[in-house]
Amino acid sequence: MIARASLAKPWLFAQAAAAIRGEPIPPEPTLAEEQELLLHHFELVCERFGAERATILMRKFACCYAQGRRGAREFRKHVATMKTPDEFRGIVAEYFPREVLALSQI
Repeated sequence: MIARASLAKPWLFAQAAAAIRGEPIPPEPTLAEEQELLLHHFELVCERFGAERATILMRKFACCYAQGRRGAREFRKHVATMKTPDEFRGIVAEYFPREVLALSQI
């Protein structure tokens, strides 16, 4: 279950490790930090698999980052059709969710 959850929250492992060590659990990142992390994740996938394959792989991973956020549907719609790294970066810049949904909105 932690592996599936980490698709949307890759910082979960650092939080779990801190909890196991009895240290303070690091806070959840801000949406801006998450966006930065998503772009870093993309760069790492590009290095490993090449730009073309990375762009296709990130269609799934990018959608996980947006889960439960206002604007996630619009973001997913654009991510699902991206074809180039520049297109991905543009979609993240323009459509990555800017706020978290309240529980009453889910």
